[in-house]
Amino acid sequence: MSVPAIRAEEARSPHEVPSTWGRKRLRCLVSQPIRNDSGVFASNGSVPLRDNIGTANESGPIHHWRDVPANFTWNPNPDARERQEDLLISVSAATLGEAYHATEYINGMKNVGRVLRLTPNPDMDSSFLVYWTQSLDYWNQINASAAKERSFPRDTAMIRNLRVPTPSLETQRRIARFLDRETGQIDDVIGKKKVLLDELTEWRESLIARAVTGELNSGVSTKTSGVGWVDNIPEHWRVLPLKRLLNSSTRGTADRLQPSGEVAVLREHNLVNGEIDFGDLGFLSEAGNAPILAVGDVVLNCAGGMESFGNASILRDGANLRVSFSSELVRLRFQGLYNPEFANRVIGTKIFNSFRQTAIPPSIIRGNAAFTRFVQIRVPVPPIEEQFRIVSHLNDMVGRINHAKELINSSIGELGEYRSAIISEAVMGKLGELQ
Repeated sequence: MSVPAIRAEEARSPHEVPSTWGRKRLRCLVSQPIRNDSGVFASNGSVPLRDNIGTANESGPIHHWRDVPANFTWNPNPDARERQEDLLISVSAATLGEAYHATEYINGMKNVGRVLRLTPNPDMDSSFLVYWTQSLDYWNQINASAAKERSFPRDTAMIRNLRVPTPSLETQRRIARFLDRETGQIDDVIGKKKVLLDELTEWRESLIARAVTGELNSGVSTKTSGVGWVDNIPEHWRVLPLKRLLNSSTRGTADRLQPSGEVAVLREHNLVNGEIDFGDLGFLSEAGNAPILAVGDVVLNCAGGMESFGNASILRDGANLRVSFSSELVRLRFQGLYNPEFANRVIGTKIFNSFRQTAIPPSIIRGNAAFTRFVQIRVPVPPIEEQFRIVSHLNDMVGRINHAKELINSSIGELGEYRSAIISEAVMGKLGELQ
């Protein structure tokens, strides 16, 4: 992947373009922009449709135009006839400025939210225009214009008045071809790295599931577990319902939360893949009657839908602050015969959660009956010394897997930044002779 050098004479400020280029308002480069509040996307029905403003339809919302699958296209109202190369720009508050390129028409329609439909003039290449909407120049203008508004703009003047770099049509096409090639290669590498991330995630989940069900104990006699989510376990292991392993279960505080205070309060979104994410916390000015977590406490989500109910995370050492939890969460403290880290691993396995979703009917998912049913689920119980060995092995292996994922995610982020930089440089004429 070759990257053209930036010529010294073209090292201009971010808003400047080559002297042979122009700068024109977006409204001058497209046919009369059409605001569609009841426009529709067209779909072949093979992928669920989501709109751009977070208004849930039958398939739920998305937050970015770029998340719309490639086979979703624009089919406007009868008074706004479609063209294949139309550009759609969101003018809703949640996704202001996000753009989507309509490339073909497919039958079948669904409603979508507020968008501005732009049909490029013959002297404007639609692909170049789409790349420009991904550039730093475009987003700097969007953010600067939005910051000047006292409230969210209800007309499309802000979008229509954006200043677009305008090289010749041939140069636009040449830049678009270059970016197609370069971003295509970058996207291919990113795609392969994401596949590797998925494989590492599956390996981690498989490793944990095999460890907590005894499958890693080679050469050990096994027996039928009698548990709906595990076939066989080592013969010397026991099986008990979770409630027999608990010392206590405590519901969290319903006190009103503050943006700051002496006591941090965990909520549902702070429970992530068995660990506690200390971002976006609520606070209490003082503990009062709120229960305080200790190291080794497992926090269980008892709210939300079937997917989120039963998610659990453990409080590890090093929090460096007093931590409570909100009323949708329950603190689990285990007896000495059940290692809390082992319990946290068990509750976090896919096979456990799949069984949990069948064992707890959706009709009771938000009530106390759901928790009562949850703690009746039976789980494998190795001897406590073996639990510690399994936990130590998993912490080591999972730590290595997570480190590998961090490195891959970091490289994906760097590739994304590189991709954005190439686009931003190219559409502003800063890459010199494109190879």
